[in-house]
Amino acid sequence: MNRHKSRHTSVTLSHRLFAVCRVKPTESGTMHTYFPIIFTLLLGVYSVESVIRVTGYVGGSAEIRCPYDGGYEIYSKYLCRGECPAAIFCDNKDIPVKTEEGQTTASNGRFTLHDNTTARVFTVTITGLTAGDCGRYRCAITSGFGSWDVYTQVALTVEDPTIKLREECKEEADVDCMLKFINKTYTEPTLTLKVVSSLLDVLLEAPAESLVWRGEAVLQATETLVSKLVEPTRNITSSRFRTNTTEGEVLSIGPDALLTGVRRLGTAKANLDIDLPGIARNNNGSASVVLLVYNSMQEVLNASFFKTGANQRPTTMSNVMSVVLPNASNKTLPNPVNLTIYHERSASNAEVVSCVYWNVSAWIKDGCYVSATNSTHTVCSCDHLSTFALIVSIDPMLESDPVVEILNTIFMLIGLVFLTLAVMTFALCRWNPRVSNVARLNLCVCLLLAHALFLLTQCFLGRIRIHAALCKTLAGVLHFLFLCSFVWMSIEAVMLFLSVRKLRQVKANDRAGLHWKVTLPIGYGIPLLIMGVSAGVWSDGYGSEKCWLRAERGFIWSFRGPVFFILAHPERGTKRRVKCQIHQSAGV
Repeated sequence: MNRHKSRHTSVTLSHRLFAVCRVKPTESGTMHTYFPIIFTLLLGVYSVESVIRVTGYVGGSAEIRCPYDGGYEIYSKYLCRGECPAAIFCDNKDIPVKTEEGQTTASNGRFTLHDNTTARVFTVTITGLTAGDCGRYRCAITSGFGSWDVYTQVALTVEDPTIKLREECKEEADVDCMLKFINKTYTEPTLTLKVVSSLLDVLLEAPAESLVWRGEAVLQATETLVSKLVEPTRNITSSRFRTNTTEGEVLSIGPDALLTGVRRLGTAKANLDIDLPGIARNNNGSASVVLLVYNSMQEVLNASFFKTGANQRPTTMSNVMSVVLPNASNKTLPNPVNLTIYHERSASNAEVVSCVYWNVSAWIKDGCYVSATNSTHTVCSCDHLSTFALIVSIDPMLESDPVVEILNTIFMLIGLVFLTLAVMTFALCRWNPRVSNVARLNLCVCLLLAHALFLLTQCFLGRIRIHAALCKTLAGVLHFLFLCSFVWMSIEAVMLFLSVRKLRQVKANDRAGLHWKVTLPIGYGIPLLIMGVSAGVWSDGYGSEKCWLRAERGFIWSFRGPVFFILAHPERGTKRRVKCQIHQSAGV
């Protein structure tokens, strides 16, 4: 963005030339007529003494708008730097950009010229401004033989953006003023790292109480600034940066980059694994990603913006970080991204770690879940990109209470003793050889193992949870054992129905119910099939914060669904049929 202050004098070369040519010849000859013309040729250039004043900022761009009068539409235009010698035979003019006759556009490095012949204005754009670009220029139109040029003076001022920002926003806490200045001043697609670093530091060094009220706008402004570090590429480019308030990495791939699979970006505080080639395939072969980690944003957007239970006390566990896809029209992720976020401190056994992202005015968990965690870092898997952080909350149920721990231990032992007695009873005692105890025995075995494993897992949850593989394994085994318990309950109901149905057809050698060779494959095969399908659809569904099934993506229904089906259909139907058979046997 730049400012223009101009005074345009509408005196054209053609008007002045006609004024010279209209000198009336004298009787003594035509010398008096052609003398002014010869003098004009020797003098070199007619200039229009108007001044266009333009202000730009280091790293930004400047637009120099040069209006001209009618009649010069097809003439060559150029920008001349410095004094621009006017002598007719001088060819040492410093001309950064120039159009040929009949052309409307030209470019040379950082300089671009566009001629709008309809509006009769040609515009010179200078990008990547430096302090050396400051000085005097001239907009020029070449007419005739290259010496009759119409000049308009240009005064270009290049200022330091941070100095100008502090001048315009005199109060350090005026975040609104800073945001307006950044959004208004830097509209070009790319900026230098020096400019981006300076602006980030000035903005993020504002007092926390001022930033918190404009949290969303501040995040958007910083993401926009770092996006301007991305430059077009045909292959692959990667760069890391560090400022006083941030650190990050930029990764870009182009159509010529032969890459597949997940790419990793990293800083000292976090790592990002993202399928950038997959995103590039959805964006004409090019894609870029920026990982930006804030040094102190966790003090601004703290855990008080995260809603938890009434008795939980959330605290921020990591730095705040943003992941941005600049210039991507299709930002759909082909695969979830994994963020490895390092802890600021070790989590206690009673603390539950949550992967959260910023949603306008609050931290929420939708679309993100903890894939793995230990004492030093947590891996968050997310199906979208945003601003992320780790928040831990104290779960009162996990806090150490000696009385509760003693009671849990006592009741656990009592339950295990009775389940063990039930297993021994069904395994060793057979009063009637015609009645099979296979279903009851396997039901009790599954309940015994499931409850023992579940209770032990919850008792030592803090130690188990830091080992992601162990937590997933235990969740899978518990899923299998509890499903087996419900399936064996259903088999026992069917066996009861078959036994009642044969009350009126008692034979000496009849064996009530199904044979164990039939029930065993059903009792363990169906749960194994359900578990295999669930793991195949989403293997990360095992291993929640309590080492159970995750609620995300409806994975918990891999357990609820079969259980509800068993309770709603077979049990209900079996009871109705058993009641009917009993009434028939009684002759009712």
